[in-house]
Amino acid sequence: CAISPAMIKTALLETAKVSFKGEQTEIKPEKRNSSTYKVVYGIAAKEMTEEITVQLFKDGKAVSEVYTDSVQDYAMRLLSSGSATAKIRTMVVDMLNYGTEAQNFFGYRTDDLANSSLSRTQKSYATASVTAVDKHTSGKNYVGTTLTLEDHILLNMIFKNINGNMTAKITYVDHMGEKKSVNVKPVKHNATYWKVTVDSLVLADARQLVTVTVYDGATAVASAADSVESYAARASSTLTDAIMKFATSAYNYFH
Repeated sequence: CAISPAMIKTALLETAKVSFKGEQTEIKPEKRNSSTYKVVYGIAAKEMTEEITVQLFKDGKAVSEVYTDSVQDYAMRLLSSGSATAKIRTMVVDMLNYGTEAQNFFGYRTDDLANSSLSRTQKSYATASVTAVDKHTSGKNYVGTTLTLEDHILLNMIFKNINGNMTAKITYVDHMGEKKSVNVKPVKHNATYWKVTVDSLVLADARQLVTVTVYDGATAVASAADSVESYAARASSTLTDAIMKFATSAYNYFH
């Protein structure tokens, strides 16, 4: 999840100092429009209740107060807003439920769950149920797939009999119908296997099938096609169910 906790109407900002979980990072603010900047900092799903603070600087001097926010606080403000549509309410509640399941899965700050502030009515906004369908295909030298839950979801496709000198081609069509293609190098997964990580997916792409083909020169030596949905169908749990509910409401919001 990425949040933009601070925006300021000033020009020529140099840096923003972001404090999160006791660590401070300097980030260059991004132009949002002609009069507004934003500071973007990625956090993991399990960290939705963690506070993040931001202060903006110009010419080495602070030009803003210290802003404090969290994904949970932002979500609750959005749910309380009269301008939130039904699709937004569902997506936000699904997001908080996903954060909660991530906290439970990792045993992280379970005394302060992301969805703990939801009212009974707000809880009812959540996606009721989803069905995940396994559409993956196993090609040559394919071993399996894992998910990494960081500041966004990483799809790791694992192969044998390949190495880091080879080239992996990742192709898929995103949820907006745009064709994506990128070449990357396989990286070590363990002493035996290598993995190809797909790091460009957003949750609305969860049902999009991703094809990975590994080449040794011009020769294809490994291949497979998988998706977040297919993985969720094979490794069904309360966490993957929450991921797919959030993915569904995110897709519905954008479409």
